[in-house]
Amino acid sequence: MSNTALSRTERAHRRCDVDDLIAIAAALGVSPAALLPLETSPIQTWERIEGVLLG
Repeated sequence: MSNTALSRTERAHRRCDVDDLIAIAAALGVSPAALLPLETSPIQTWERIEGVLLG
């Protein structure tokens, strides 16, 4: 995934497909499932993403 594609995905100007999810997870050293929200609350989802990113 290029830097441009990642930036566009982060800003919601581009959809994240399965291949992108796998690439992002690999770059972060986590499973793709770790990036998928299980909670319904946006705050809980953001906290989970922060936890994955910050370790």
